[in-house]
Amino acid sequence: GVFDPPFVVNGTAQLQLGLFDGLSTLAPDRCSSSRDPGLEQNFIADLDVNETGDVVLAVSSSGSATARNRVYRSMAGSAFAPLGDGVPGVSFSTLEMARSLPTRVYLTGITSPGVRAVFYRSDDGGVTLNELPFDPGFSVRTAYVAGIDPTNADVVYVRAQRTPSGDADSQTTPSSLLRSDDGGMSFHEVAHTDD
Repeated sequence: GVFDPPFVVNGTAQLQLGLFDGLSTLAPDRCSSSRDPGLEQNFIADLDVNETGDVVLAVSSSGSATARNRVYRSMAGSAFAPLGDGVPGVSFSTLEMARSLPTRVYLTGITSPGVRAVFYRSDDGGVTLNELPFDPGFSVRTAYVAGIDPTNADVVYVRAQRTPSGDADSQTTPSSLLRSDDGGMSFHEVAHTDD
């Protein structure tokens, strides 16, 4: 199948790739690679790096309802370490750090079972993951953090795939761009498309 891995370039010019079964780091010359032993057999759904490249965050996303998916942190190229207790029953899809407040982290995912889009915020760099109400006024199938205002950590944009209504055989996937001005406590739609 097709797999589009999340990746970052850290402060030492290493290319780090999130994989279905762990994380691979390519040397700056791209001629050798290594695997992070602490992330083996973890599906790494997303990665982000701070502006200076010395902090990289990764989020795991096992599909198991009992797995505790969590944020992992690497400091200055060190091995990734797990943060906090994690969250059971949530498969994360995106993770983004705020540039103006690096301890602010936003995440999206879906619940299992139940398949409900969820939105999380951390104010301590990914250690504590707090689920916030996520009700833009319509049913959301999946959600992705699309961006955070570079000067205001409370302004976050989410791209939401809406649950299609009407014809069950419809091939269209309506989408919305949502904006929050209060750190993810509430969202309003700023744009949408029917397909």
